[in-house]
Amino acid sequence: MSVIRGDRVLIERRRVGLNQETLARIVGVDRGYISQIENGKDVNLGVKTAMKLADALGVSLLYLIGLTDDPLAGVTDDDHEEDTEALSALDTLTKEFLSIYQQLSEDKKGVLLNLAKMLRAGDEPRIIGGNS
Repeated sequence: MSVIRGDRVLIERRRVGLNQETLARIVGVDRGYISQIENGKDVNLGVKTAMKLADALGVSLLYLIGLTDDPLAGVTDDDHEEDTEALSALDTLTKEFLSIYQQLSEDKKGVLLNLAKMLRAGDEPRIIGGNS
């Protein structure tokens, strides 16, 4: 699965009234590449291409990768330097984690968040009623 949320690319592409061919031309890729992204296929997407995609759709890269639900989070008149830094900082493990996270149900996302908070705090999960 791609780090970019294909469902969001599809929604935003339709919102701005572009077809896949036109979006592909703006971004500098072929139509099949846009189709693969929208269908959640694992594509090798560079930071510059991801930024062009976000710019063409008028949304933030943070929104396209699922780190925020606000399409305009961090969008300014500059060249999205914050988004570029955020995506560049994602190592392979983080990208894999994000990909898995995006596939979880909302309930499981909550469980994972609670587990991450416990790990960050140094707590070990405890069984209620068990011996500690």
